Amino acid sequence: MKLFLFILFFPFYAWSTSMCVDCHLRDMRMYGPYMHSPFSFHQSPWWYPYGHFRYSNWQAPGLWQNYPPSMPGHHYPGGGNMAAAKPNVYLSGAPTEFDIKVDFKKSTLWIAAPTLKGEASHWRGEIIGPHQLKLDGVVYPYLYYDYRSYLELFQFDAGFCGGKKQVITKMIEVLQVMGFREKEVHDFKEHWPHKLPSASRYCVFPQESEHLQQAVEFKIKPNAHLVQINFIVYLDHDQAPAPKPIRSWRASTGSKQDDSIFEVREWGVSFIVDEQKIP
Repeated sequence: MKLFLFILFFPFYAWSTSMCVDCHLRDMRMYGPYMHSPFSFHQSPWWYPYGHFRYSNWQAPGLWQNYPPSMPGHHYPGGGNMAAAKPNVYLSGAPTEFDIKVDFKKSTLWIAAPTLKGEASHWRGEIIGPHQLKLDGVVYPYLYYDYRSYLELFQFDAGFCGGKKQVITKMIEVLQVMGFREKEVHDFKEHWPHKLPSASRYCVFPQESEHLQQAVEFKIKPNAHLVQINFIVYLDHDQAPAPKPIRSWRASTGSKQDDSIFEVREWGVSFIVDEQKIP
């Protein structure tokens, strides 16, 4: 009889072996057992309470208000009305020891991997191979960090607008034109088409080093060729119209595309915190 019950119920509960039990009980208390019952035909799927832990695009890319879409600032430390989500930093060159001091001039660090801590805020390590950075004995494919800053540091004259497929395609083209490596473009394609919040239309304002270094400055040793691009994305709605670019955007910098030269490349995507307007 016990074996029969195990076989009967195993298909429904096999998936739960790696789940967070405390989280499950919390959500069941909050939303009720009916909503998530595997025997229920309710419209909410069985995995709903596990979304925060199992799905990379849950509440993508942050904690969004109902309408208009904006990241509620009181959930996040620091001041400013712009949130840079997961800028990735790639290094290439001959095997090279490096020291990158990250100066958050008018910004607030949220998270970084490897850790940036204290006033020094350094990444110190060495390049040991293509997309292999060794820091404190651990090998990383790239560095990344999130931060909060101020929109007035950036440009809103040049950009592009369109639907999701259009703007994602354009951002990928920008990375390719600027000389990001195939693996680095793949990382972008793997992440942002899924994490971009839902909207019928977007307006995107790319930012290069000229503006990004006013928010977060990299001080790199030895001297490196620096290539940076960050896409500030506005969700464009009738009730919350995005600012519109007055001219098309073209990259002014790019990779030297020579892997013998020490080079630092960064791509990122940013969103508005609290308000959908520029100062």
